[in-house]
Amino acid sequence: MAKIEREVLVGEPGWELLDGSHELSGPPPEVARTLPTTASLTLPTEYLTWESFEHLVAAIAREVEGAYEAHVYGRRGQKQHGIDVAGFFDSERPRVYQAKHYKTYSAAKLAKAVKTFLDGKRPFGAAYLVVMTTADVSDTKIEDKLDALRTANPDLTIRLWGKQELSDMLQEHPRIVTRFFGPETARLVCPDLRQPSAEAKTAAVASDAMVRGPVQHLDLHNDLEAARELTREQPARAAAEFQRVAEALEEAGFAAHALQVRRSQSEALHESQDIAAAVAVDLKIMAGEIESGEPGLALSVARRLETENTDAPETFVRGLQALGALAAYEHDHDVTLDDVADAVDALQDGDSEFASAFMMFAECAVAENRLELITHRAARFEAACRSTPSGSQEHARLRACLADAGIEEGWENLQYTIRATWKPRLAALLMARLGRHAILQQKATAALARYDDAIALATEDGAIDDAVNWLQTQSLIRVRFGLAQPLSMNEGYRRILTLRAAGDGGSVLPTGVRFRERALSRMHKKRLADASQALIAYRSRSAVTADWAGEQEAEHLLGLLHQKAQ
Repeated sequence: MAKIEREVLVGEPGWELLDGSHELSGPPPEVARTLPTTASLTLPTEYLTWESFEHLVAAIAREVEGAYEAHVYGRRGQKQHGIDVAGFFDSERPRVYQAKHYKTYSAAKLAKAVKTFLDGKRPFGAAYLVVMTTADVSDTKIEDKLDALRTANPDLTIRLWGKQELSDMLQEHPRIVTRFFGPETARLVCPDLRQPSAEAKTAAVASDAMVRGPVQHLDLHNDLEAARELTREQPARAAAEFQRVAEALEEAGFAAHALQVRRSQSEALHESQDIAAAVAVDLKIMAGEIESGEPGLALSVARRLETENTDAPETFVRGLQALGALAAYEHDHDVTLDDVADAVDALQDGDSEFASAFMMFAECAVAENRLELITHRAARFEAACRSTPSGSQEHARLRACLADAGIEEGWENLQYTIRATWKPRLAALLMARLGRHAILQQKATAALARYDDAIALATEDGAIDDAVNWLQTQSLIRVRFGLAQPLSMNEGYRRILTLRAAGDGGSVLPTGVRFRERALSRMHKKRLADASQALIAYRSRSAVTADWAGEQEAEHLLGLLHQKAQ
């Protein structure tokens, strides 16, 4: 190659400087065609070592199949009876898995794999065999052999999952794909990772909202001020502007600020004589205050409407009575859950806040261990659940209560869809609720495993408060069930400190207050009636978020409070 002797200087004749203003620095006049997708992407299973593939099989048993415990069976050199991995489940017999690391697979290899298992001692009494292989199994001879093996062994469930089946299955499990194949492959294969998360927030955004306030941070201050100026002369237009600001705050996660704006919206609607719309907003405010642990504020809304003798349609009146009963139960000491049941029973499908009232009633019943209040109204609760958007928070919370009560096959049906169906935060909540259910069933090992899943999901999604609470729950489970382990570098207290140092805050069900701290503060001030109300709210919230350690603490403190009151 000839050596260039001459140095080229910018500005010489025939050369142009390509700075930011140059035509060639701008966007191209035409973009190339998008690469066509002609087939679904498959995972490169053939590049896994046989040890890694065994561990992938164990991860699938745990995180896809729903086993509370799964591990590699035996060690190299031992007779394994045609089993590589064993999985143990809450409500069914164990399943066993074979991990076959092959470049190609055949009908003869499948027949040999099943025969090895049948000729062995069939540990754990397993009647469910899954053969997984790194190779492609799309072959008519293999399909025919699988059908013949199933026919010949009707007492044994046989599954065969090859490269394509594993790829299809793991599309909905980006954590597993990332762990075994790397983040780049996960972004290509998993649909959830192809789009940027709308929920991701940077530290700069969070600090801006904290320093200037959510209204200024979201650039809504001019809109809010304009709505206030319209209130006297054009209350209907003002109400529409308040609604827009409130919805923007709710969408961004600032529920407490949105409630304040909703109050202004309600006042404007009442001023414009749009009673139906005004009461609908009042009901939203009541539901929000009950959720945030302020039932007294919810009652004040109901009392104001009663004092003003507001003539609202029956569909709103029934909702108002149901939410009022829930607020009174949370706030007063002479209203029972049976009183609430009467008000909730009066609701009709389509009533305002129908689903919210049933959800909060169900959660109160779970917290008080009054599950018969749910089972006796199974059809109504199922209707309430169907009325909520699939995948929403209300839907998840209602499903958890239905599962606790054993409706729709309980947790046996729901547990297998949690990871694949729900967003990470709601999946974390459901996993933790499943763990709480396992505690009540005296299944400590299963509970610990489910809380492990919940902690992992919550930590990845920034719900640090819940992860800390669930770690504390795990510590209490080990103590109560005699499973305490020797102190180690990874013992629970150090993990809790690590999580808090990484970023305290964040919950799957965020509220404006910390229920525990408020209850302790009222106890310290010896405001016994207020303390009792706060402790009941703390117990209920702990049950809803599966903070079993918090539930136990609230029960203990309620006992102490009752002793002082005597």
